[in-house]
Amino acid sequence: EQARTIYQLRSVSTAEDASACSVAGKSSLVSEIFGVSPKTIRDVWNRKTWTQVTRPLWTEEEACLYEREHMTPEQRAAAGDTEPFLKRRGRPPGSKDARPRKRRFPFG
Repeated sequence: EQARTIYQLRSVSTAEDASACSVAGKSSLVSEIFGVSPKTIRDVWNRKTWTQVTRPLWTEEEACLYEREHMTPEQRAAAGDTEPFLKRRGRPPGSKDARPRKRRFPFG
């Protein structure tokens, strides 16, 4: 239930009452109310966590974007989506450092 309330506080237009409008869209203020970090609030708002609970609150556009983000390249190609998608986190597959990394703790 808290995740749904947090998701509803992502903007003033989705806040349910006047008191909620004062904190809507401000992750640091919402995080103080629920006793979690602002990053946790942003993860709920950006559909990174608690997606199964907040899905009924999504707009059709948000649902389509979420589905597209979670498609494999093969699924995107089968759907006729030729546009490359957003960059993924971390080092690209197969890439290596230009030079060997320095050891932090020499052994022996």
